[in-house]
Amino acid sequence: MDESGNPILDANGNNITKRKEEQVQCKITIGGDQTYPETLPEDVIKIFEEVKVSREDALAYHEEFKHAVDAFNLNLRNNNQIICKGWDFDTTGYIDATYADAYELFSSADYSGAYTLAPIFDFGPKWFLQTDGTNFWVPFNTNTYFPLSSHTRTKTSIGNFWKEYYLIGASETTSRAYGNIDDSFKRWETGYYADGRFPVEISNGGNTLTIKPVDIEVISYKLSDDGLSYIESGREVQTFYPCAGHNQDNSGSFYFASRIVSDIVLTRGYTEPATPAVAKAAAMKNARKRVVREVESHQEIRTVDVPRTRTSFEGEGVKTYEYPVIGVDEFHRRNIKYLNTLRGNK
Repeated sequence: MDESGNPILDANGNNITKRKEEQVQCKITIGGDQTYPETLPEDVIKIFEEVKVSREDALAYHEEFKHAVDAFNLNLRNNNQIICKGWDFDTTGYIDATYADAYELFSSADYSGAYTLAPIFDFGPKWFLQTDGTNFWVPFNTNTYFPLSSHTRTKTSIGNFWKEYYLIGASETTSRAYGNIDDSFKRWETGYYADGRFPVEISNGGNTLTIKPVDIEVISYKLSDDGLSYIESGREVQTFYPCAGHNQDNSGSFYFASRIVSDIVLTRGYTEPATPAVAKAAAMKNARKRVVREVESHQEIRTVDVPRTRTSFEGEGVKTYEYPVIGVDEFHRRNIKYLNTLRGNK
């Protein structure tokens, strides 16, 4: 694929992208709350003051951030979810998937979110294990889950760019941002799609987790004879593996440079340079010059290397709010109520 994750086509529109498979390893840490210092350090306050944010506002931002982190951690527990940190299965050298947690972004001079709570949305790469007490799975749904990471750098021949990566499903021909349409939440009435679930098998006395692919029925559509609508043209069950994808043009189609093509096996115990998460990825190779990724220790947390200006807000100051924590069912109920309100339904 090219730098944007698109297939390479010849003059006749034929896909000439070549595939190369290789085994990839990366460090993944399971569990652990997001944390923060109770008192904002003086060196961090100075970062705010250097961009004309007062000490008082910096401390207020920190209090607001702490409340949001507490709500994030509690929400995971309320939904029987465990956070997993790290996802670096790229083989092309395009994606710098170095992990940074929420406070590291909040306190970095090289990071600037659009609002105080942005680090919780942006940090990562992060994904989740979920259980009902019997089964385990990795959920994915770009409509209801935070992205893998929004501070991830993508390297290209014309520069480095931030891109928002989500955990999605990817088959040989299709990307999938969610699971099947849930019959109890009909798509055209609510716009709701069911969460996708990658099954997880636990073995070796709990020391090995294997993330399996999921089979999802894909419905194809074609333009009707009168050209006024799209009609169903076929159905096919495809096998989807978890991948990091970005919505390049906001079209709903997700792109990726490397695609997972095997089970992901996580083994307890981390030693350098080998790592516990192993998967096979297919990289798209072609004749274009590639950016070679430097090999770095995943023990180190590296912030972005091109500064973004930290935003200073002039006005009446900062207000601190409490954030209620709701479960998935309540979220769906409120979403349906809101959509019905838009349609004029009671």
